[in-house]
Amino acid sequence: MQTASCARRYPKLLVHSLLINHDIEVPRDVLEESGVVEHRPHAGGCGGGNGLERWICGGGIGRLTFAILAAQDCREGVEEMQKEERQRIVDGEREKVQRR
Repeated sequence: MQTASCARRYPKLLVHSLLINHDIEVPRDVLEESGVVEHRPHAGGCGGGNGLERWICGGGIGRLTFAILAAQDCREGVEEMQKEERQRIVDGEREKVQRR
């Protein structure tokens, strides 16, 4: 899975992998903008964030490298979620056909 796609579709999973597998903490404002944590007003200072994907891309080769590794670490979990989502779609379509 591409890193940017993982950041867009599964931000919580990617952030978790960055922290647990690579000891990289994503700034709170980036987490808030990406929907990973609930937004809380800042007490002052610099203000809003720039999103997880932009944070990754704007961090240079080091941040991008670790994000790629973290996205690879997420592959199994993402595949499982995609299979579950596909099965819900199949089940829904099957129910529609049976009702006809």
